Amino acid sequence: MAIGTSDTVAAHGNHRASIEIAAPPELAFALWSRFDQFPRYFRHVVEVVPHPNRPELQRWKGRVHGIEQEWEAEVTAFAPPRLIAWRSLSGFANSGSLTFERNQADAFAPDGTTTLTVQIGYDPPRGVLGDLAEAVWIKQRFDEGLEEDLTRFKELCEGLFARIQARVADGADQRSAMAEVLRTEAGVELAALDRRIEPADYEMSHIPVPNVITTQELKNRLDWGEPAITILDVRPAALYGESHLRGASSAPLDELEERVREITGRMESGLDRQIIVYSDRDGLSGRAVARLVELGYLYVMDYVDGFSAWRSAGFPTEIQTVGQIAGKGLPERSEYMEEVIAGPTARDHASLGAQQSERADQTPNVRAFGQPAAHLADFSREDTERQFHDEASQENAERTRDARRDDFEPKHKS
Repeated sequence: MAIGTSDTVAAHGNHRASIEIAAPPELAFALWSRFDQFPRYFRHVVEVVPHPNRPELQRWKGRVHGIEQEWEAEVTAFAPPRLIAWRSLSGFANSGSLTFERNQADAFAPDGTTTLTVQIGYDPPRGVLGDLAEAVWIKQRFDEGLEEDLTRFKELCEGLFARIQARVADGADQRSAMAEVLRTEAGVELAALDRRIEPADYEMSHIPVPNVITTQELKNRLDWGEPAITILDVRPAALYGESHLRGASSAPLDELEERVREITGRMESGLDRQIIVYSDRDGLSGRAVARLVELGYLYVMDYVDGFSAWRSAGFPTEIQTVGQIAGKGLPERSEYMEEVIAGPTARDHASLGAQQSERADQTPNVRAFGQPAAHLADFSREDTERQFHDEASQENAERTRDARRDDFEPKHKS
């Protein structure tokens, strides 16, 4: 599965598969929304327990690479019948999305079909041996398991749709027929899960619409060292100034067109530039993606989990300073590390203290990718990372996750 390095799934730990299902998106989406039924037709899912009071939370147990794993998951996007996205809150680190695209009817499928695209990211093995294992063995095994489980889902969905169509032929309308079939779906006989089945035809390079990315997928991609992306924070500028994803550029929605042209106009790739947009689950990122597509940008992704999810996971954030300019286009990773993530001065952030002010006047001017020259202090990278590492935030995130676990588990003791 050789996919270009500019693609999200090129990063270790990221996977994608698309499959065509001879059924409408409404049915596929409704089936996939019944998380507690997954062990019936997904061989690698052992148990899913919904939270009694918060339907967006579930406790999962599954087999990953033959090892049983547990995690608590949060549904971060739920848009019938187009999109479901999730991220783990504790346990096995993973996130992902499902996109349901409607295909036009034709002679072979008079009711149309659905292209279901699954994108998943998990925390991959680290180090040289981890990279080798992921590339040679783990990725292949994960993809094979994913393909097998999706084939079972395809067979179930198409079988149920045939039953729906039979009811429609007897005079029922399609909506009521689907509701009745779903109500009795638990009695459907499925292929034995202990028996391997031949995977259906898959497409590994299909880019779904809408194209989204989730927390672990984005983390994997940034860890992979991919420079060919631009990250846009479309929240208000004041929120960006307080904190944002490391390397992100500020592009408030009301200034989006001007800002994105300013950022990407300096790059050879131009409209072909891959852009990842985020806000904080307030609808801004989706509107920004639609506007960028209208402007002609070809590769735009919506980070649907949002800034709060990234920060609560303890992943790298930063605050805005003069040294850390608002427009970071990431033209080259090495240049970015040298010139954009630069040591702040007393002019940038008051917490550094007045002792820096004298040598701030003696520092050289560095032009950072078309932005006005910034005064960069003689401040070591180690000190900079220490300055911006928000340990308190990470501790708060851990306490929040522990509280969620305590809130969930007592209600489900066996």
